[in-house]
Amino acid sequence: MNTKKERGKIDWMITLVPLAIVIALCVLFFFAPEQSNTVLSQIRFFFGDTFGTYCLLYTSQSPRDGLLSRMPSSA
Repeated sequence: MNTKKERGKIDWMITLVPLAIVIALCVLFFFAPEQSNTVLSQIRFFFGDTFGTYCLLYTSQSPRDGLLSRMPSSA
């Protein structure tokens, strides 16, 4: 009976933290367009270069894998 209650609950931390980040970025872009370009380029660098390299390393094949990939078959 307790699991039904848990299933319907909202995790406010997972909901509100991304919302607060998006609102903060919108305010920054509106009030400081020059500085927002720097912030946006840092975000792009993190997700494009840094995070992308980790993702590429994780999903690339290893010689010991043979024909197997680390990606799930549903991807």
